[in-house]
Amino acid sequence: MNIRYLTYEGRKKLEELYSAGTEINEIAKILKVSFTTVYRELNRGKVEGLDKNGRQPYSADVGQQTLNQNFRNRGNRVKRSKNP
Repeated sequence: MNIRYLTYEGRKKLEELYSAGTEINEIAKILKVSFTTVYRELNRGKVEGLDKNGRQPYSADVGQQTLNQNFRNRGNRVKRSKNP
């Protein structure tokens, strides 16, 4: 499984496209990511209220802060050896 996160620049582009009313599938094609990645990112960076398109607004800054906080909360992962 290959996990990929958007860069901050990718988040800014997402914010620009989403606020312009671009459809999710089109945003995914432009950013070259899965539409699921776009939905997850929109959830990560959601802010209160509604935008001019009647959708919940997205902030790239909030998305980046949430991702950084999630990484800090996750901490170091300990690898388990197969032979104790």
